[in-house]
Amino acid sequence: MKWHSLSVTAAKNLAFEKIYNSYSPFYVATAIYLLAFITACFGWIGLHQLWNRVSSSLIILGLGWQITGLIFRVIISGRPPVTNLYSSALFVSMGMVILMLIVERITKLGIGNVVASLGALLALIWAWTMTIVDGDTFTVMVAVLDTQFWLSTHVICISLGYSATFAAGMLGFAYLIGLLVTPAFATVQRRRSFVNLIYGIVCFGLFFKFLWNRFRRSLG
Repeated sequence: MKWHSLSVTAAKNLAFEKIYNSYSPFYVATAIYLLAFITACFGWIGLHQLWNRVSSSLIILGLGWQITGLIFRVIISGRPPVTNLYSSALFVSMGMVILMLIVERITKLGIGNVVASLGALLALIWAWTMTIVDGDTFTVMVAVLDTQFWLSTHVICISLGYSATFAAGMLGFAYLIGLLVTPAFATVQRRRSFVNLIYGIVCFGLFFKFLWNRFRRSLG
């Protein structure tokens, strides 16, 4: 009975892996993010609201493909979504995209779309370069944490902190570029708005990186 259940599980995992390899969700997401970045850039030229809506829709579509790919990886490996450097790039960029969609919802300036699409595009391209070197993306690094519980909770929380750090850095850099491109970013109200956004994202990241790490250590 035990061998039968193992063979059934292996067959299901093989079926999921076949679908995963056939659809290549992260390659599709990369193409969608590239298109989203192009349309977001068009929003700076003209028809601002129209292009931003198109870009936001494409980013959500790309995010859906990215999340689907991560779910398939969890099912196939039977492990948490973050187990090695490749999966870290996928998960951290996913969190960054979600944060930037929230920023875009608040600001409605198109800068959230630009940062989300460009950041995710660069992260996925970087992840793709790792597949050229290593080939197998399902390899698991030797974990410092010796339990499945801490591997599932601690690593994911720390990765969310990295997502926030990535998002805050990209948003700050994009704001500086915006100051050079258009005087609209130089107003006191706009500057205060972006400072508050970046500060909030940094606090979010510190919670997951620093406070969670202290909490885990207090539990031993």
